[in-house]
Amino acid sequence: MLEPKDAVGKARTYLGEVLPDFAELDPKVDEMKLVNDKCWKITFYAYLGDEAKSETLADILRRRRIEKVVSIDSGDGSLISVENFPF
Repeated sequence: MLEPKDAVGKARTYLGEVLPDFAELDPKVDEMKLVNDKCWKITFYAYLGDEAKSETLADILRRRRIEKVVSIDSGDGSLISVENFPF
């Protein structure tokens, strides 16, 4: 079974291949869970807009959080899916 650190590394690689624009935003891991000992589900998030330049309330409200869920086979690390976060 893939260790959590290895699963996150593979998920980042797959994000770069499947969604390069999202991967360029340097997404952070928000959540990670092992489902039925078969699949790692890793939720990444990133913000559109420059977080460092948020000086006013309007700047903060303008930022948009984007979340993606990457599912990876826990045995061999193959990609199962990349999905939008279910709201």
